[in-house]
Amino acid sequence: MSEPLEGLPQEQLEGPPGVTFKGTLAGYRVSVKKDDSVGELLKRGLGDEEGDVVALRLYEAMFMVRQSWLLVNDSQGNPVSFEQLVSRSLSEDKRGWTKFLVYRDLRSRGYIVREGYGIRSDLRVYSRGDYPGSAAKYTILPINEGEKIALSEMIRMVETVYRMGKEPIVAVVERRGEIIYYRASKMNFAEN
Repeated sequence: MSEPLEGLPQEQLEGPPGVTFKGTLAGYRVSVKKDDSVGELLKRGLGDEEGDVVALRLYEAMFMVRQSWLLVNDSQGNPVSFEQLVSRSLSEDKRGWTKFLVYRDLRSRGYIVREGYGIRSDLRVYSRGDYPGSAAKYTILPINEGEKIALSEMIRMVETVYRMGKEPIVAVVERRGEIIYYRASKMNFAEN
């Protein structure tokens, strides 16, 4: 790994204009019925179109709830709290909170962030103006401070990201919730 990441391109991401969406929690997704305003979510890289709904991943729903953009109910119409979403997220993925913290940080900085490729709770980040027309440039690999990870596993993850043509970024979440981003790069050592 090298120096902390600086200079990722940023674009301002404001909330949906004056809209609070209503969603229904089912399993590990929150479904928002499609209407005219829901298209705004898709344009901003939130959720996936699935038939007559936009399906949000739990970390997306958690972010939107924290921003007061989304109200979530269960299938019986009972309100679902942020804490309940967190609990559900942790039951799906032990790194659910870490992934949410990184997602929230990147979104609050104005980046378009999407689900990754299945490499240790990874996330895709798009360069300014690239979404949805171009592929993501960065793959973010969230890790908790103090978490033990074998060097061989880290090398495997970084090489996998490079093979996909992406730039690997390791996001270290400190105990206080602060996040430091590091570019992960390859080095070749010359033999004497």
